[in-house]
Amino acid sequence: MKKIVKTEIEKLLIAGNVRDVLVYDCVESTNDCALNTGATVFARTQTKGRGRNGRSFFSGEGGLYFSIALFFEENQIRLGSGALIPFSAGRLTVSAGIAVAKALNLFGIDAKIKWVNDVYVAGKKVCGILAERRGDIAAIGIGINLNSSIPDDLASKAASLNAPIDPNVLAASVINGFFHELASPDIEFANANCITLGKTVECEKGIGVAVGIDADGALLILIGDQTERLYYGEVRFLSA
Repeated sequence: MKKIVKTEIEKLLIAGNVRDVLVYDCVESTNDCALNTGATVFARTQTKGRGRNGRSFFSGEGGLYFSIALFFEENQIRLGSGALIPFSAGRLTVSAGIAVAKALNLFGIDAKIKWVNDVYVAGKKVCGILAERRGDIAAIGIGINLNSSIPDDLASKAASLNAPIDPNVLAASVINGFFHELASPDIEFANANCITLGKTVECEKGIGVAVGIDADGALLILIGDQTERLYYGEVRFLSA
């Protein structure tokens, strides 16, 4: 797999979206690095990559691992253009999911979103997303199984794309797309390409049918005759 190169990434990014790009061979966590430096951070591998609720995230060689730093003024995110948008954790992850799916679509890969923070291809997870905030800075971490060797214990639910994709081009497409979606999320795309919708699901609010995603990235679940909004949390499929 071609390596991530700082200068290659920087020339492909839309000016003003990120403050700096840092590239490492190995870090504990790109999210931690982004939160500490305010940069967009890439690593060939992570030793302590994590997913939601502190779960470990496999980060072996061949994957594309990076985190984008975002900055706050009070409870609003400042975009590179200077615009301020209201903070919503769901909006961050859904915007990232849309950006990843659209970027993969450009390479002819039919990618789908699984609310709230995964991207799937052919029924298996190929990308995980994690948003974290510390004070006035947040990091949105993205891990894509580009040309990864998937461990046997994950092979039933995760897969590698194993596609001849330049990681610099893919990463830049995702980052540029993420800032575009953050400013104006394509919720129509999310709803048309979300494998969670139409499923009977169980969450902290009860059991119901997932019926949509709103502009804040919340999952809409019909429980009885009430539509509940879920901004984050576990969703377990009870129907195929």
